[in-house]
Amino acid sequence: MEGVCLTHYNRVLSLTTAFLITILLTVTGSISPYAESTFTQGDFEYVISGQNEVMLYKYLGSGSALSLPKTISGMSVTGIYSGCFRDSQVESVTIPDTYTAIESDAFYNCTALNEITLPKKLTMLGNAAFQNCSALSRFDASKSVLLTSLPDYALSGTISLNTVLFPSGLLEIGKYVFSNSGISEIIIPANVEKVSTGAFRNCSGLTKVKLSSQMNSVSANCFSGCSSLSSVTIPNSVDTIGDNAFYGCTSLERIDLPSSIYDFGKFAFYGCTSLREIDLPNFTTTIGEGCFQNDTAIKKLFIPPTVVNIGANCFAPMSYGKTIEVTCFNDTYAYEYCYDNFVVNLKGIDYRDGDFSLDGSLNISDVTAIQKYIAGLRDIEFRQSLKIGDVNGDGEISVRDATLIQMRIADIITHF
Repeated sequence: MEGVCLTHYNRVLSLTTAFLITILLTVTGSISPYAESTFTQGDFEYVISGQNEVMLYKYLGSGSALSLPKTISGMSVTGIYSGCFRDSQVESVTIPDTYTAIESDAFYNCTALNEITLPKKLTMLGNAAFQNCSALSRFDASKSVLLTSLPDYALSGTISLNTVLFPSGLLEIGKYVFSNSGISEIIIPANVEKVSTGAFRNCSGLTKVKLSSQMNSVSANCFSGCSSLSSVTIPNSVDTIGDNAFYGCTSLERIDLPSSIYDFGKFAFYGCTSLREIDLPNFTTTIGEGCFQNDTAIKKLFIPPTVVNIGANCFAPMSYGKTIEVTCFNDTYAYEYCYDNFVVNLKGIDYRDGDFSLDGSLNISDVTAIQKYIAGLRDIEFRQSLKIGDVNGDGEISVRDATLIQMRIADIITHF
């Protein structure tokens, strides 16, 4: 009887233990998918990851220049396990093209590592793989044609980084990938569809950026704290500027916004103290809280009639410091907002086709302004002028528009 009870007890204990392990796997995901045992050969511990395949588990050596093994104990090495080189003082590492995975934190805080070339067959790069590699100056992923994503924090804190070569199949740049890095210029590859939150946050040396034509938004905090940023090329595919996207970009004097953008997030241009010109697109609907707050240098701003939502303190303290002239159409949401929020240099005008100069009336100054614009002697102050000046509706400002306006002023025609 005692034997039966003991057997029953052991069975229950085994089932309970298995149940708890299943819960642990589900909740934490922290149990290794590889074999429990590690083995050692030379300067490496390794784990068996599959049939005749192993992963480098931990670097045990002290060498500064390494060529990683292709095989160990007759088995193919397929990658580098999480944290394998963490905090080591390796200066250069040659990774065989047969490696398919470099897991999270693999080279975290390798402060002496000066350059890295990712292998040809790499399909997976883990989060923070090269984070805080402060001496890393060159990151070359151009051979890794199967790699489609740079994961979160992958190159964050690489303060010496000055050369980045992207994989040809790259589709996504993860969160904070280049944050606090040393890059000075970046061209996002044309096929990249998403650049995630904070990707370039606090890159204080970044001066020039060209975004991909496949992107549909500038993500939240994407360039916040980029104090040297002076040039940004935003494609027509972008329709949203996220919260804090250009927060504190103190060197940004001008930014050309495509007509596709309709939504500006909270504090998008907060603290851009050098920003002198910004032309809100014709179809803007939302300007977030504090968007142009904190002493931007903008002198004139036109708010299109499509705007139906302006957040609190959008222009403060510019309004109180009398540093900005806001023009908008009478009887619109924008006019009421500016009036109610004490925008002191508020100019309300009536919408009139042909009023190219946006002075509220149709007169010879509109004709002159169009002629100068066609001749390249004048820039338009606001994009809305283009829509209003195109009286014949052919999509451009031409001599024909100027002629029609003259005819309307002279009452030769009664409407456009």
